[in-house]
Amino acid sequence: MQRSPFSLLLAALLVAANPLQAENKPVAPAAAQPGEKPVEDPASQTLSPEYMKLLRDAGREFQRRNFDATLKILDQADAITLDTPVALNFRGAVYTEKKDYSQADELFKRALASAPTYFAAQFNRGEVLFLQKKYPEARDHFIKMLETFKGNELLEYKVSLSYLVEDNVAAATEWCDKIKFPSDSPAYYFAHAALDFKAGRKAEGIEWIASAERIFGPENILLFLESLADLGYVERPRLEDNRGGQSSAIKADAAPKPASTIRASAGAGSQP
Repeated sequence: MQRSPFSLLLAALLVAANPLQAENKPVAPAAAQPGEKPVEDPASQTLSPEYMKLLRDAGREFQRRNFDATLKILDQADAITLDTPVALNFRGAVYTEKKDYSQADELFKRALASAPTYFAAQFNRGEVLFLQKKYPEARDHFIKMLETFKGNELLEYKVSLSYLVEDNVAAATEWCDKIKFPSDSPAYYFAHAALDFKAGRKAEGIEWIASAERIFGPENILLFLESLADLGYVERPRLEDNRGGQSSAIKADAAPKPASTIRASAGAGSQP
């Protein structure tokens, strides 16, 4: 099963490929959490308009899975400003999609060498572990990140999923319940959707996702939707699903695939 590159694109703090977004505004993987420890954001560093345009161009090629073209554009960006944390993390996302996990992890580590608390690169290191089905290691990584990014809903969601793929529903539920409500992200809704899909309650799972889409918008649920697609619970989001006002893919698969056969990626109250 081929996964779309939406999740790593959003998690990479890349410049938005969507022309409706602010000219030089990067896309963050999750909204800032109240009470969260302030950390530096390498994507907010001063970069030239020419550099930012190249990142947007690279983002479009990345979404189209034109990975060699993406790397060539990043080479042009490096000629302007060499090896920014954002560009290194972007390259790591490309190599992750190419399944060169060793090279990807090295690039994420290089990004973190100059920006140790860069959320995107830290998160993507965990995603690389998840993609390799190293679920305990990925879980430990995300839990360790929560020491810095306290209460981060995306991280809590990923921890919950890491237990779910191991059939530890009790632990997955415990971590789902940690996500606060009302939530700042779609994490709470998707964590509950995953539990319902796992239990065979497909209609309930779809309703959780539909509620998240109504509240947060289709462009803001892709990272969370991708993780459920990796578990085989929903159809994989397509690039055209996020254009022209079409609804995201939320139809449940007829036969969800077991965790051993898929590429796994990288808030509270009553059901809506």
